[in-house]
Amino acid sequence: MPQYIGCKGSSTHDAPLIRVGQSRQRRNKQALLLVGTNSAKDTISAWLHTEEPGPGYMHFPPHYTFDWFRQLTSEKPVEQKNKWGHGHRVWAKKSNNVRNEALDKRVYALALVSHLNPDWRALQHYFAPPVKNEIDTDTKPRTI
Repeated sequence: MPQYIGCKGSSTHDAPLIRVGQSRQRRNKQALLLVGTNSAKDTISAWLHTEEPGPGYMHFPPHYTFDWFRQLTSEKPVEQKNKWGHGHRVWAKKSNNVRNEALDKRVYALALVSHLNPDWRALQHYFAPPVKNEIDTDTKPRTI
């Protein structure tokens, strides 16, 4: 498995979350992860509305600022028509002066995790808090 994976947003509105393609360079064609940004943003938006912990629930560190959450929610789905009049849904910024780096990072992180497909159960012991030994409260402390 390569240490680096090139990725870019797919230019089609109905692209799947991830698709492996190739760069367009004539020499050294490299694998390229094409990210269906609309699909990823749909998933992230649904997860943001999940209120109970479980699959799809998003956890955030307490140090994230209000500005970070503003960036995460900086886009909304809109209907866009092509030159033939056919409509499709795309994600667009709510205003021109808003930043969206937090959302873009989540999109690429979601695509990469989907591509790598890690075994979360095998990794769980690396991230779980250490288990404290239970102390028997019925016994009196020993004196020496």
